[in-house]
Amino acid sequence: MPQTISKHIGVDYNNGELYAALAYDSGDIFGGMAVKQVRFNPAASTTAITIGVSGTAITLAAAAQRAILINTTCALTTGAIKSVEIAQIHTGANTASNVEVMKVQFTSDVKTGAWVNAIFGRVNYTVNGWAYGSASAVCGEVSLAPGGSHSGQGTYAVFQAELDVPASAIGIGSECSFFRASVWGNQSGLFDDSGFVFVLTGIASGSAHLWYDKGSAITPGDASEWLRIKTPGGTRYLMLYDSPS
Repeated sequence: MPQTISKHIGVDYNNGELYAALAYDSGDIFGGMAVKQVRFNPAASTTAITIGVSGTAITLAAAAQRAILINTTCALTTGAIKSVEIAQIHTGANTASNVEVMKVQFTSDVKTGAWVNAIFGRVNYTVNGWAYGSASAVCGEVSLAPGGSHSGQGTYAVFQAELDVPASAIGIGSECSFFRASVWGNQSGLFDDSGFVFVLTGIASGSAHLWYDKGSAITPGDASEWLRIKTPGGTRYLMLYDSPS
């Protein structure tokens, strides 16, 4: 039969009662503490939360186990709603640091299975769910500085794809690419009929722009549009046609 043993251990910063609680029954393998909110103010250069350490990591003994599990629900209809938010402010100007607000790394020295994702994002609509505006599994944004005294040098990209090919790399002989897209599901044929590989919005046509629509000034068989890209050889243009014929 489940039991709870509690011991008063003081008051919190708002003078609320604080208890250590151990709940257990014959099937429990550990006890724990139930709290409503936790705040950390660690000393400088100290990790606030550590879950498992190198050489003594948490072992996941079953597929349903998680080192961290967060379940939320929300019925709000306005506002920017988030289950998790990380806010990092950088104040040290330099040319040598590497900044990663969140790093996720998967390491394997064995053969992996059907698929591996270091990060997996999914928007899951059920029977009555639908998108009124935009919906995407992953969104990336870069906000450029509005003026200032800096030179603005460097490169800026919303998405950056990199492939590490070390000495004696294995896998290059297989299908290897920067980008891979696939469609699945019982009605995938509907996407075949009406889908797009990608959609461009928010850009204006112009002969000196990154996109140019020649409009009516084309003759049959001519490319009606182009997109400007950059290759190791320099600036190049991808030709687009307004008809498959």
